[in-house]
Amino acid sequence: MLRKCRRTVIALAALACALIALCLPAFASAAGSQTFTVNGIGDTATKANCEAGTGECTLRGAIEAANATTDQDTIHFASNPFDGESGLSTIVLGSALPTITEPVEIDAGKCHSFHYNVEGPCAEVDGSGLGAESDFTVEAHFSSVNGIAVNGGENGIALRVGTEMFRAENDWFGVQLGGFSGGASANAGVLVEPGAKVGIIGGEALAQRDVFEESPVGVEIRGAAQNQVQGNLIGLKPDGGYSSSRSVGVGVRIVDSTAPAGKAEFNLIGGEREGGANSERCSGACNVFATESGPGIELESATGPTFISANYFGLEPDGATKIQSLSSDWILAKPSGPGKPGPGEVAIGGPTPATEGNLFVEGENGVKAEGAKDLEVLGNAFGFTSDGEAIEDGRARQDAISVSSEGLTEGAAIESNAINAEMSGGIKSLFAGSEIVRNDIVGGGPAILTAEPDGGVGNLIRGNMLTEPSTAGISVENSANVVSANTIAKSAGTGIEVEKDGPAAPPFADESNVVIGNTITEAGGIGIEIGSNATHNRVGGDAPGEANTITKSGGAGERDGAITIVSRTEGRNEVAANTGFGNSPRFIKLISHGGPEKPNGGIKPPAFATVLQSSAKGTAEPNATVRIFSKASAETGELGALLKVVKADAAGNWSATYATVPVGTLVTATQTSSERATSELTTAVAAGADPSSGGGSSGSGSTSSPPPPPPPAPPKAPKVKITAGPKKSSTATTAKFKFKAQPAAGAKFECKLDNAKWARCSSPKTYKQLKVGKHTFRVRAIASGKTSAAAIFKFTIKE
Repeated sequence: MLRKCRRTVIALAALACALIALCLPAFASAAGSQTFTVNGIGDTATKANCEAGTGECTLRGAIEAANATTDQDTIHFASNPFDGESGLSTIVLGSALPTITEPVEIDAGKCHSFHYNVEGPCAEVDGSGLGAESDFTVEAHFSSVNGIAVNGGENGIALRVGTEMFRAENDWFGVQLGGFSGGASANAGVLVEPGAKVGIIGGEALAQRDVFEESPVGVEIRGAAQNQVQGNLIGLKPDGGYSSSRSVGVGVRIVDSTAPAGKAEFNLIGGEREGGANSERCSGACNVFATESGPGIELESATGPTFISANYFGLEPDGATKIQSLSSDWILAKPSGPGKPGPGEVAIGGPTPATEGNLFVEGENGVKAEGAKDLEVLGNAFGFTSDGEAIEDGRARQDAISVSSEGLTEGAAIESNAINAEMSGGIKSLFAGSEIVRNDIVGGGPAILTAEPDGGVGNLIRGNMLTEPSTAGISVENSANVVSANTIAKSAGTGIEVEKDGPAAPPFADESNVVIGNTITEAGGIGIEIGSNATHNRVGGDAPGEANTITKSGGAGERDGAITIVSRTEGRNEVAANTGFGNSPRFIKLISHGGPEKPNGGIKPPAFATVLQSSAKGTAEPNATVRIFSKASAETGELGALLKVVKADAAGNWSATYATVPVGTLVTATQTSSERATSELTTAVAAGADPSSGGGSSGSGSTSSPPPPPPPAPPKAPKVKITAGPKKSSTATTAKFKFKAQPAAGAKFECKLDNAKWARCSSPKTYKQLKVGKHTFRVRAIASGKTSAAAIFKFTIKE
């Protein structure tokens, strides 16, 4: 649904741009259209002078003259006095300018700002004395305001009902030409009211960029449709710098209105960044956000769809440096009040991360959504520079992504995001129905968290790569989640926890969670833990691909093991087929919560009567499910392949035949009661020779089945090689490196230059503006939880 809508809104945006490009010249060249030239900074009504082209023509008079015709007119500004200089180019308004009722293009031109050393507006309109009125009020379609620093007033520009195809480009809002403070509007730089649509604020070319430095809101879209906000600096100075005392409160606010035709829908914030050599910069449709204390973008019950892509939040336009802003949530989607619905169909990012993904640095939360229907967060980066380097302290202060789906039957789609979480939360899904798939998270406390009651509709957590979480990798605190095919390497705490053990049971229990097909390596705590308030959950599975692989995990002391169940008397949890090695000290461990409580109802391991190469039999609880496994060693933290699953009869007897294993192969088993409670593993027994095998595992004339495959070998550390670098000695201050890993599948890289800290990187890696002297570049690869030795390249920059 969302991706279909994305194509629709981009088509609408392209159509809007085409119509503006085609129709404005057509209007301008129509018979009867006129050009009026503002040549004075006064504010008296001099309409007659503007019409006659004699004497002083003020902006007020030029607008009145343009309103007197029905063709699209043009208002230009004379280069003398409008040269972009403070004071000389400023029109101080005594009252609001006349409402623009007929099409007009107001263009003051482009001038070099000596204060900011950038190209900017040539004229300034100062409405600081207007009170509740806006500087510019527009009701005519095919109109524009370009090249003006718009200050003061209730709003800088207000677009009213009936305004279509409006443009604002190369305008500054809340910025005086001389760089002084005090230019903020009382409400917003640009207000788009209900019924106004197909407006473009900014543009994809650098010369079209608008600047919103100081006001409570940069752009407010109130019940309006098909508008675009592109290529702007929002909360920054014209030169891209940031001033904490002169920023916007909310960058862009989008909200439905109760007025007729008051739906905020098909609005686009951003679009696509340019590719090629400038792809690391915020270019093309990319907006840069740096807010004072509120959200970068706030959506309140906006009907949608709304599309937010290719923007920088808290990252300077060069894509390399974080902005020291004090934003709360960079994107906040919420209901507009009690009993109101949340925003609908919000798409954040896109399927092509390099050109559509948003970049987030710091903020209270990167994305926070409450009750947002059909929310999609796709292909964004949190805590990284534009070239993929992790930014130290670039994490969100709470969570990179936090979503709540209360009142909805479906949650969010959170897919293919890159998150540098450090000690903060990575992805948090409250309530139900989210799909959290194929995200790459470094750090995280925890990396992924699901919580709160969910009415039996859980989340899908699948195919995520979690590296060195600062606490748990995945923490599940609600029911009916499917946690599958995730890779978790070197978590400081538990790899996956279902209902973290606590001193008292909450008013609900985590149940019906399925944890299958995950790979957990070197967890500092338990590999997979089922907590004391969790019941009816399943860990692993008997079908191909469902076993969890757990290696070198398990904490110290009682709370350890590859899989541990901390159970109350009523708790019943199932452990099906799983595999792994090097876990401390046991592969499956049941721990009583305390007092008289018995883990998993006190179920004990089954008993072997005989164990042979291709069969085994024994006793268990009546009607229990018995799983028989091979083992590669006597190590208690190792478990091999599943050999057979059988059912005990009503008397508790069972027997099993399975593919023939070599004599002496260790065999172990668990039993799962009819209440779905699984035991620990029974003491391993060496398989004896089948009566017909002559005591061998194979031989001439043997009809035995081939032995099952051995358990997976321990993963080996990858190798990394630098394939290209700069000259060993040169005057160049830029150094570019290329490198690769073997094996390449799933490998991630970390780089460092000289004494810097290791940071995530990708090939090619470029360093710029290096100092004269000797330098050492190092790169290492990480795959399957293993880290390679560093490859080293030394070079010298000469004077």
